[in-house]
This record gives sequence, structure tokens and C-alpha cells, in this order.
Amino acid sequence: MSRARLVVWGGVMVIGMGTLWLASARSASMRETEIALGRAERLLDRGDVGAAAAVLTRLVRQQPRCAGAHALLADVRSMQGRDAQALEHYRAAVELAPRDAQACYDLVACCVAAHSYDVAERYLVRRLRDEPADLYARRLLALVRDRRDRG
Repeated sequence: MSRARLVVWGGVMVIGMGTLWLASARSASMRETEIALGRAERLLDRGDVGAAAAVLTRLVRQQPRCAGAHALLADVRSMQGRDAQALEHYRAAVELAPRDAQACYDLVACCVAAHSYDVAERYLVRRLRDEPADLYARRLLALVRDRRDRG
């Protein structure tokens, strides 16, 4: 084999090994994320909201692009009456997973509770632009507009 081919095949091997390493690291990270989410859910089932919040806060710091961690932390913050933080995490969940209907509905519920009707409307309009057949989003939008108009 020529020297040029050896160099090319050596480069292919390095890239292949790097890809395998990244896939392995990614799957390990996904397992750790799933374990942490499961632990937080078990803590919530037992009523230990503070410990669940700590687990989820750590997870969000380690995995800031994990929509599920943001959504669950938003639920926890809402349970704790920390609506501004809940809204921040619901928004992150929707931005990270824009097609997740439940994340959008949770965000809208938080906005309605905080009387932030314009924000709720904006996310529902976006949801309907992406999913025009979402009848629940249409009903929510009508409710949001009605509440806003009643002032």
C-alpha cells in the first residue's frame, strides 16, 4: 500500500475511533440523564420536593439542553410557588422541544396563572403555526384571549 493510502486510512481510523468515543460518551450521558430524571421523579412521588429540585437543578446545569429536565424542574418550581423560575424553565423546555405539545400547554398554564396572557398567546400562535390541527391549542388560545380581554 502506498504511503498516501496509509495516511488516508490512518485518518479514517482516527475519525472512526473518535466517532465511536463520542457515541459512547453521548450514550453514557443519556443514561446519567435518565437516572437523574428517574431519581427526581421518585423523590417527587415521596413528596420530597426540595431534594427533587436539587437533583434537577444539578442536572440542568450539567445538561442545559435537556428539555425533560427543564420541564420537570419547572413543575417543581411551580409546586414551590416560584412562578418566575417555573416560567423560565417552561420556556426553556418549549424552546428546546418546540413540537412537545405538553411543554407548550404547561407554559401556557403558568402564563395564565401569572396573568401573562400576551406571552401565552405568542406561544400558542407558534404552536398552531407548527401544528394547525391542534384543537386543544385552539381552545386554549380562545381561553387566553377571552381572559386577556376581560382584563
